[in-house]
Amino acid sequence: MNSKKPKPKLIPKHNKTQKMNRLSRQLQRNHGWILVTINGTPYNRGFQHGQILSNELQKLILFFPKYVQEEMGFSTFDKYLEKTNTIIPIIKSECSEVYQEMEGIVAGALSKGIVINIEFIISWNLSMSLWKSHITKHKKHQHNNSHNKKKARCSSFIATGSYTESGEIVMAHNTHTDFIEGQFENIVMRVYPDKGHSFVMQTSPGLVWSMTDWFITGSGIIGCESTISDLNYEPKFGLPIFCRIRQIMQYAKSLDECANILEKRSAGDYACSWLFGNVNTNEIMLYEEGIKFHKSQKTKDGVFYAANSAIDPEIRAKETTDKTIFDPKRTTGARMLRLGKLLTIDYFGKLNLESAKKIIADHYDVNLEKDHPNQLSICNHLELRDINPYPFGAVDGKVTTSALAKKGEFIGRLGSSCGRVFNAKQFLRKYPKYNKWRDFLPDFPKQPWVKISL
Repeated sequence: MNSKKPKPKLIPKHNKTQKMNRLSRQLQRNHGWILVTINGTPYNRGFQHGQILSNELQKLILFFPKYVQEEMGFSTFDKYLEKTNTIIPIIKSECSEVYQEMEGIVAGALSKGIVINIEFIISWNLSMSLWKSHITKHKKHQHNNSHNKKKARCSSFIATGSYTESGEIVMAHNTHTDFIEGQFENIVMRVYPDKGHSFVMQTSPGLVWSMTDWFITGSGIIGCESTISDLNYEPKFGLPIFCRIRQIMQYAKSLDECANILEKRSAGDYACSWLFGNVNTNEIMLYEEGIKFHKSQKTKDGVFYAANSAIDPEIRAKETTDKTIFDPKRTTGARMLRLGKLLTIDYFGKLNLESAKKIIADHYDVNLEKDHPNQLSICNHLELRDINPYPFGAVDGKVTTSALAKKGEFIGRLGSSCGRVFNAKQFLRKYPKYNKWRDFLPDFPKQPWVKISL
């Protein structure tokens, strides 16, 4: 740690009651969600992050190296860190503010007896970028590991104008991921930085960005995304996505700024269909980026939705091998078809909080023409797949509107958009080949939809 770094401003040790009251105000719990508030300079807010979430960081230290090997396909965690270390100079020179914040996370965790180094924190923040890079480069591993194709990570939509009941924005998203990783994605953090504007994001311990990509900012910008799958190129760094999206959350004041920040020094390390809205103007934008092509659409009367297939035909044709956008037998195609019907026909003009919750929790299988929760449904369930089930699927649901977002609020449900109950012991008893994850696989009890307000 750089000895010249400013020491965090802490309440004196002799006043333990006052210190505990301060920390309790910064940490709340709401039906599985962990709500955290941090503020101040980069180092100080990082210190608060590391201190408040020290227990969660300890779990991360045990989990992440195994995940890198089992799911990302690196032979050892050291090999993964070698790749991380080549990108650290870019972060230090071009993302100095978030680098200082990460230094603060390390120090804050250490103050609670948790030893974690900055290389580990950076490697965790880079995981989505490096996963894309490594799997694209090593196609053989991707094909041999039947679970890597599961990385179709979410369903999402944003609507405005005549498509919504109020004429204002309605946005919804759920995260599709391994249950092992998904258990860490229950953090909602409100950040009051000393520069820029405040923001609320769903995140994980140790991250300086969302990674699940759900955020509401003090400038009126809201956002979510759906990753673009089946890339046919190897990303090259560039400015990592976590630096760019964090800059949007903290500094962007318009939709055009969001696009400009994402495009700056991007090398397609986290190709996504980004859905942005401005709750001050009720304008929405779809921004998609690959490695060479970047396309955007804006409207004050329309809907954009995404389910891991590039919407823009040029990006899809030239930068992916994806042929599934309207294939009902594949998860991307089935979800795109279902989202299109729900958003443009069934709920046209009726989109509000309640209908958004129903859509993001939808289990309809377009092939069977009935409710059948599986890998094809908007609320994704690979753990219920008929062939080769896997502990993966929707691990949350979030919806917000212009009115809620102006107050930095959203409605969220942890565990699954539909409230699925998952019992790890029962699953492992039925599918013992996943016993390697016994120490990490969580239970997901049924949780209610709750208002998230920090």
